[in-house]
Amino acid sequence: QRGNFDIALNGLEITDEHRQQIAMSAPYYVYTQQIITRRDNRSLTNLASLKGRAVGTLSATVAQRLLEKAGGVDVRVYPGQVEPFRDLNNGRIDAVMLDLPIAVYYLTKEPNLKRSGEPFAPGYYGLGIRKEDATLLLALNKALAELQADGSLEKIYRRWDLWDQNQL
Repeated sequence: QRGNFDIALNGLEITDEHRQQIAMSAPYYVYTQQIITRRDNRSLTNLASLKGRAVGTLSATVAQRLLEKAGGVDVRVYPGQVEPFRDLNNGRIDAVMLDLPIAVYYLTKEPNLKRSGEPFAPGYYGLGIRKEDATLLLALNKALAELQADGSLEKIYRRWDLWDQNQL
């Protein structure tokens, strides 16, 4: 909004809160939430099973809101992506819950951790721009449609192990 840059492209969740502040492009990725636990844990596989447990997540995310809404979860909010995984590895929390793309990336670096349960609660990522940049928004939506139509987005998602049935 200050004009320092034109586009926010960083896993920005399309939410009503964001739409109140900025314009959002058409969705470019369907994300889901994923629970991550230590390899020896077999019981924390869904949102209900997290009640009474310490669960790490990122600040101001859909995951944080879902955990808080569930009630009975000791929600530990982190400013960055590395810290919750570090605390989970060290036994300071019982699980981490966040967007699947983040989990996919960090699990390649954390051999003692695993996905626990099926991904859930789908949502959408979009590009954020200033509300007054209507021409830019049209151009971005056109470019996203072209990338979708020619298979470029699928190719990128497959390269990074992010393609799944939600993208169809």
